[in-house]
Amino acid sequence: MNPSIALRPLVGALLALSAGFALAADAVAPASAASAVAPSAADLIPADVPPPAVTLADSPDFDALRLAYARRVDFNQRCETSKPTKAWATAQQANDFAAAYDIAEKWLETCPVSEAVHLWAIASAKPLGDSAKIELHKRWYFGLLRSALATGDGKTPATAWKTISVAEEYSILISMQLKAEKQRLLMNPMVDGLTARPVGGGDPVELYFNPEWHFVRLQHSLSAPKS
Repeated sequence: MNPSIALRPLVGALLALSAGFALAADAVAPASAASAVAPSAADLIPADVPPPAVTLADSPDFDALRLAYARRVDFNQRCETSKPTKAWATAQQANDFAAAYDIAEKWLETCPVSEAVHLWAIASAKPLGDSAKIELHKRWYFGLLRSALATGDGKTPATAWKTISVAEEYSILISMQLKAEKQRLLMNPMVDGLTARPVGGGDPVELYFNPEWHFVRLQHSLSAPKS
């Protein structure tokens, strides 16, 4: 089953959950100055180098942690293709919330910088009445989002939010209660332009994202020798 299909019945519930602590972009102070040096494949971290040693109980530097994972050659395997979407959705729909939470928490040991999976964990912990787990993942969820939102204002291609992945773009939209309607790739600078509309209805908005490390990883993958 396509992972996105597995999540469809739960999308409304996740949006409703995120509405309880939606984060407005203007509530975050943008970074004072954008980096003048564009990242390149030479800045990537090999897969055999261990990631930062952090646990969910820690209060990390979210800027540094997001960058450390964004630079990983194996980011796609760690943080995208291995995501247990179907397993989590199946447990959640079966009301086996303890199992669903365990699935999310275990996977976050591999990739703790996924806002989406922290939201899954909150959704599973909520019916369990486990306030400690809810607060733990809210701290990570907000920490990661604020880190991303501080990179720009998303209003123009030049001030696009710098995300570590395309998935992070959609996490930002969810946090703002927006649903993407159209996505396009713009050049000079190369950024994603998204047309989004409020979930409850309203006028569309244009937002811009710069998943620069996604582009670097993709270029590296395409240029790597085929075994």
